[in-house]
Parts: sequence; structure tokens; C-alpha cells
Amino acid sequence: MITSSVGLALLGVGTSYEVSSHLTTGTNQAIKTLSNANIVSDTTLVSNTIPTTPIVGKQVNQLFINRFNGAVVLENGQFVINQKLIPLNATSQEINSLNQLVSAQNANLKQILNTTPKSDVAQIENSVIVGQTPSVVQQQSQATQIITTSTFHEGSNYVHVYWWGLRIGISKSTLHQAGNAAGGVSLVVGGIGLIPGPNSFACGVVSLAIGALGFGASNAPGGIVFNCTPGVVSVWGAGWQ
Repeated sequence: MITSSVGLALLGVGTSYEVSSHLTTGTNQAIKTLSNANIVSDTTLVSNTIPTTPIVGKQVNQLFINRFNGAVVLENGQFVINQKLIPLNATSQEINSLNQLVSAQNANLKQILNTTPKSDVAQIENSVIVGQTPSVVQQQSQATQIITTSTFHEGSNYVHVYWWGLRIGISKSTLHQAGNAAGGVSLVVGGIGLIPGPNSFACGVVSLAIGALGFGASNAPGGIVFNCTPGVVSVWGAGWQ
């Protein structure tokens, strides 16, 4: 059995994407509820972007991520929306989805930071990397979100936490053990259950990710990496580590 030393709600069992679109301000949550009436915009963003549909095919639209990525920063362990950088032409649908995603990820991130050894966590610009070991954290700190390789490597087990969801890496060895163990393997990184059981949300997205690459877990030629949003059984951006 493969486990780490920390515990947290499993994916799909903890915070769901379906949360209130209105955020409350508290000690550890400095995000304010947005409305079209009080948005102050950087008009330079408006000329370069147009309104998008936030969720497409049960996944977060990359165009939506790109459009609002510069408006969300990581401060004191929480994602904060900078209202001044919200495009003037932002729609109510976009604002609601932005609030929902940021709120859900703040709840996840708060639990991760409260339960994970500091040596297993690193902040990289406006995101957080959680690795199975400190060496994995250091290695992934030097990588980027969008690059996936075309050759096969062993890879490593990690979770990269963004305001819109997670980018999850699973090693070749872990995939093989999970594929051959008929549910007997458990993998927890940063308290997030990546492979907690055969009927879990996490197993579902792992199967989708490896399936999208044309393999099963037991015969994967390398470690994989993919995007997902907790509460939505869908993956995108799957590739090889």
C-alpha cells in the first residue's frame, strides 16, 4: 500500500465545485464577492479578450482560465481576486464561475496547508505544489503547468494547486501497482486521495486520463500528468511526465 503521512478529504468527497457564488470575508479568506456593479477594470485586458463560457464539456475552459488568470493572486495561503484586473466586459456567468472556483480551491488549499508538512509544499508564483517527498516538490518547482513531454519517464506523484483546479502527476510505478492490484493500492499526496479506492472520484479521473493517452494503468509506458477540477469527473490536458 502506498500512502503519505497526512490526511484530508478525498477528491469528490471534500469540497465540491457546486458552492455558493458569493464569498464571505474572514480571517483567512480575503476574497470579496464580485458584481458587475462594482468591478473596476484594467481596460487593456478588455481589448485582448472576449467573454467565454467558463465550463465546457465538464471541464474548465482554457480560454476562461487565460482570461482571468492575471486577476487571481496567491496571498497568505489563499487565492485572492484582484477586482481591478477583472475585464470590464466580464459577464455575470464568468463572475459567478470565478467566485465558485476560487472559493472551492481556497477550501481545498486551506486543508492542504493545515495538514501537510512544510517540506512537502512550495509556492510557485500564484500556485502551490504538493509533492509526495521534498525532492519531488523541488523538481516540480522547476517545471511549468503547460509543458508535457512526448517521451516516457518514470515521473513522480504530486499535486499542483491552481485557482481553477488541480494538475495531478502520477508516476509509472504507481500506475502499474494500481492497475495490477485490483484496488489494493492507495496513494495520498498532500492529504488528497489520488488513488484511494476502485469506486472513488480519483480513480475515475485517473482512468480517464490514462485512457485518453491510449493505455491502461497496468501497461502505462510512463508517468502521466493531467488537469481536473474536484467535484467534476472530467480531465483535460493529459500528457506524459
